[in-house]
Amino acid sequence: MVLALSDESDELVGEYVDDMGLRVRVAAGAVAQGPFMGNGVPRTYVVGPDGKILWKGHPASLNSGVLKDALKGVKKSANTYLAFNPVGEYTEKDAIKLVDLGLEGKLAKALKAAKDLAADEAGGPASVQANAYAGEVEGYVTLLKQQAESFITKREMVTGTEVLKTLANEFKGTDLAPPIEERLKEIEKDDTLSKELEADVALGKLKEAAIKKGWRKQAKKLESLIKKYEGTGAATKAKALLRKANSE
Repeated sequence: MVLALSDESDELVGEYVDDMGLRVRVAAGAVAQGPFMGNGVPRTYVVGPDGKILWKGHPASLNSGVLKDALKGVKKSANTYLAFNPVGEYTEKDAIKLVDLGLEGKLAKALKAAKDLAADEAGGPASVQANAYAGEVEGYVTLLKQQAESFITKREMVTGTEVLKTLANEFKGTDLAPPIEERLKEIEKDDTLSKELEADVALGKLKEAAIKKGWRKQAKKLESLIKKYEGTGAATKAKALLRKANSE
């Protein structure tokens, strides 16, 4: 889990989160206290499963070794993008079960159960809450789709398509899936977008290699990527990384 904290207002933070298509939870108006106080912004803390601070400092100094130590024994969620914490208050027992499903990232199951409960005329207050919850889930799915498109527009193709694929798999067999599946096909058939995606995948592999070997050893591969995918977002990033490689 990643949690970002900002001391700025809800309005400023909300606009930034939407514009950047951030997938992490962001708390606005937050004030650091106790062990989380420190100088400098941004500041990152890695907290282990036991609640102990394993590392703190500037995020640029964080390395994969620290993260591996922190994540030992932690199971990776199958629905990274889908864990959903609703805004409304759900106090009825059956409605609380829906919220729990959403928090686990089981949005399709939660949405179906919510609609079934909402349609139950004998459900009483739980039915009312279920109907509200279903609306929140559908709104969240729409938001995720919008954020995916934001990534694609910014030529962050791997992230954008990964979000769409996750949604398509989660809602497979429902009426929410076809439009998402169609969009993925459009990207695949579009020469410009498919090239952007291919370039972004290639750059991602170089980044993984650089973590172990450093950017200097990736210089020639960066040059090849820039030449092969000239004009793509990945090529533009690769040029900046090449300058970094040559300065190491």
